[in-house]
Amino acid sequence: MDTNRSILLESLANTISDYRQSEISPITPIHVERWLKQFDLADQPIILAELDSIMKRFYFSQTRVRECVRIFLKKTIIGDQNPIKLLPHIDLLNIQKTGSSQEAMLDIVDEVLLQEYGFTLAMTGTEKAQTYIYMDDGIYTGNTLRYDLTNGTDTIILKGV
Repeated sequence: MDTNRSILLESLANTISDYRQSEISPITPIHVERWLKQFDLADQPIILAELDSIMKRFYFSQTRVRECVRIFLKKTIIGDQNPIKLLPHIDLLNIQKTGSSQEAMLDIVDEVLLQEYGFTLAMTGTEKAQTYIYMDDGIYTGNTLRYDLTNGTDTIILKGV
């Protein structure tokens, strides 16, 4: 195996190493190589190089997702307000009808709330809600959100959000 291929296999495996962590076996260069072999040998170098480049730019590691959630909570939700007074009035919706991505996102929100504010997800929404937040990943057509919030025929459009 040539050196460049080995470097790219290692790089791609490292970039996506936490993908579905604890659900599937860890991603390794051997795993990536096995996946790559489904393509014609002549196409493999360009597929590997491009996928490595794309994943470095667009893959959201668990660390990156946690940081995005932390920034979202800090800058968009809490801002200058007292989190202890504000968070009981925030209702983080858990209404996904199918799948488990929303539950996974809320687990991350729970971790971040505890680390940053000493507050748990269970402590939010305990008083009259003033703000409702729908958290989910961005890997969907939009229909997930639509069908979670409606019966599928009437779509709620929130302006200014």
